[in-house]
Amino acid sequence: MSETSRETASAAATATSPDTTPEPSAIATGPAPGANMSGLAAGAESDAVDKPIGAPELRPAAIFSHDMVLQRHRPIPVFGTGTPGRPVIVTLSEDGATMPLTLHVSQSSTAQTDRVSAFGTIDAYGDWLVTLPALEAGGPYELTVSDRSGITLKYLRVYVGEVWLAGGQSNMELELRNSAGADAAVAASTDPLLRFYNTPKTGVVDTDAEDHAVWQPSGPDTSGYMSAVAYYFARKLRAELGPDMPVGIVDCYIGGTSITSWMSRATLETCEAGRGYLARFDAAIAGKTDEQFETETVAWKMRFDAWNDAIGKARAAEPDITWDTLNARYGECPWPPPVTPTSQYRPTGPFGTMVERVAPYGIAGFLWYQGEEDEAYCDSYRELLPLLIGEWRGLWERSNDGEGKTDALPFLIVQLPQWIDKTTAAAHADPLHWPVIREAQWDAARTIANVYTITTIDCGEFDNIHPTDKRTPGERLADCALRHVYGRTDIAVDGPELIGATVGSAAVTGTVISTVTSARDDHDAARTADSAYVTDDANDSNVRVDDSADADGDESQCDHTITVALRFDHADGLHFDGTTPGTYGDAGADNDNGGDHNDGNDSGSNAGNGGADSGADGTHGTGIINGAGIANGTDDNGKSAASRRYREAGQSGFELAGADGIYHPADATIHGDTVVLHAKGGTVDTHSRDGADGTADADDTLGTVGTLGTNDEGDAEHAVNGNGSHRDATAVMRPVAVRYAWRSWGPASLFNGDGLPAPPFRRTL
Repeated sequence: MSETSRETASAAATATSPDTTPEPSAIATGPAPGANMSGLAAGAESDAVDKPIGAPELRPAAIFSHDMVLQRHRPIPVFGTGTPGRPVIVTLSEDGATMPLTLHVSQSSTAQTDRVSAFGTIDAYGDWLVTLPALEAGGPYELTVSDRSGITLKYLRVYVGEVWLAGGQSNMELELRNSAGADAAVAASTDPLLRFYNTPKTGVVDTDAEDHAVWQPSGPDTSGYMSAVAYYFARKLRAELGPDMPVGIVDCYIGGTSITSWMSRATLETCEAGRGYLARFDAAIAGKTDEQFETETVAWKMRFDAWNDAIGKARAAEPDITWDTLNARYGECPWPPPVTPTSQYRPTGPFGTMVERVAPYGIAGFLWYQGEEDEAYCDSYRELLPLLIGEWRGLWERSNDGEGKTDALPFLIVQLPQWIDKTTAAAHADPLHWPVIREAQWDAARTIANVYTITTIDCGEFDNIHPTDKRTPGERLADCALRHVYGRTDIAVDGPELIGATVGSAAVTGTVISTVTSARDDHDAARTADSAYVTDDANDSNVRVDDSADADGDESQCDHTITVALRFDHADGLHFDGTTPGTYGDAGADNDNGGDHNDGNDSGSNAGNGGADSGADGTHGTGIINGAGIANGTDDNGKSAASRRYREAGQSGFELAGADGIYHPADATIHGDTVVLHAKGGTVDTHSRDGADGTADADDTLGTVGTLGTNDEGDAEHAVNGNGSHRDATAVMRPVAVRYAWRSWGPASLFNGDGLPAPPFRRTL
């Protein structure tokens, strides 16, 4: 098959996401801007010329090629297809120019040898799998696969190190060459021991595409086609694990795919959510002929190719051109494609044509960045994500060669960042779908062993669902792996996490309403309370209520009405900074773990307008709200102690609700590891009522999603709510619920001293 026809098979003869009848608020995500639709990296064609492929009688899986990285410290599976009954011999040996192989006998025991071998027989179904013993990192080696009857395949420049599979949709797919700072990153990407394999993006198994897919060392000619998130993840592992530790990435993603695209039909049929996706897909293709599918697909392919070509040329000619300009000039991306039975976007599509084609290649764990495409059915995500994790882990269990199940492979999740499209923002119609997906992603890490979620609520771009800063999520994933997988306890990975809540009055001791324990670390419940705190009525020092003036001496910020006190773990250096992505100034500037929130990677639409903090009198700069009702500014340029300890309603990201279920933005004051909230005595810019599932109530009109400060005279500003009237959030006399950063795009200002943000949450009090 020619290159042109292969791209057509893998990218065009495909269909839409399974959400064939999306709700009006759903936004189809589509492929990452400028993504290589075939999945083959630059240079793959020439590198594949000498790829050992084999014959029908004996054919290793496509992922085996020259320059591959094999996983250390685990038995190494080598697998493929062939003629039933034929013997298979696999040998890994020194290539004559390297030190002998080092066997990984145990955590404290090794042994050297010049080669390791394994033997097997092709089974009745034509499949084979043999397992080499676990090894220490090293290389280059030579891997030989033979059958004793004349077929011998030799793979050269093979290394043993750390291998991770990067999966998901367009934000994992967004390539290094299209990310922020691409020119410098690609130019500096030469690293022979950082290698990647791009799994061909196909809706049907395409062996020709697989024959051209190869492992490639990172360099200016190749790295641009690698997932940017995965590149920054791998680069940091290389820096932290030592100069002799090879790191390999298996890129396995397709932009615009639902979570159900990456699961089997058998698994989807086990749950109501999965059956719903299957039913919608089956209904969409019912009654159509192959000719209709072909006609619709070809017509869409022509529109998409023309649009994609125009966008590519415009971005090459004008590197700083904005998506607003591109969309105005060329129109929105022609998305979704038509629905067909061979779609790479259909439920189960790439699970069978990509994931199962690389499993059970030895890996250290999974990286997962996905969820945007499922916003219309956000309630389903909580049920589907654990099933996907279990199914993927199950595929790799067979690599243990009959010795029982493998330990649960680490599964690292990127929690969705901030985003809202300008049309939805202008209509004040945030459906609150993304917060529900974020919660499902966070809870997976709290309920499933060896699953970890990184928070990126301080990341994202207004009206751009594909934020170009991929260094922050990539390096946070690396930090997460370094701490939880590689034992680097010196690396901070957790932002402030709620562990207790108290409702009461600041003038008297409160009553504990609920206590939330952390699932990650043990806590000292008997911490000594300093003189600024009194304990609650239950004498439980897990939650404390402030009974003093503000630490800076401003009694006007001390709560003397009904308050909610929230206590956080990982709260050393707890402070407020900025409001929304693009306004953060100091939360991570001096910390390698937190990333730099203001490194120029944010788009112009997110740039802070810089509401100034007067500092001396404790008042705060006026929040600037743009025409769409979304905050562009209020960065605390002064960075005074007061500004880092206090946020007004609308700036803090905290909201309280009474028995009526209506949420009101709350003032927030930090005292040590506790944030004290109240929603009395101020006007606010947002009132919203949640449905039972946490999304916006259909009968409730949302107000603006921006920030609200006070003017220089200290008078509270009124913001116009969604129906054009001014509403005053008087006392939430008996708060029954609290939430933080529960917006698709909105204030999320709480950080710890490591520069890491607090994750979004909601709690019943």
